[in-house]
Amino acid sequence: MVGNLRNKILEEAHKSKYMMHPGSDKMYHNLKNDYWWIGLKKDMALYVAKCLTYSKASRDRQKSYADIRRKPLEFKEGDRVLLKVSPWKDVVRFGKKGKPSQRFVGPFKIL
Repeated sequence: MVGNLRNKILEEAHKSKYMMHPGSDKMYHNLKNDYWWIGLKKDMALYVAKCLTYSKASRDRQKSYADIRRKPLEFKEGDRVLLKVSPWKDVVRFGKKGKPSQRFVGPFKIL
């Protein structure tokens, strides 16, 4: 009985025509003042993960973001390239605190 009530609350919060399939964080912020049970955040995350509409929409959105920045690259043997690296958060590099992390490493030769 309790499980059915929880699922009904999650269903109404997620599939309401006013909410338009929010993610688990948005659902939690909307519901935390009115509802609470042990494992509420976990239950919301699992419910949203099972939603095909939310997963297909978020996947399409992420693909469109990636496609905008993606460029087709072609290299020939013997070319030299630099690789862009993403700095890790809170990682101290080169033994000095505050020194900026490298953005590119290399050059590497294409074999």
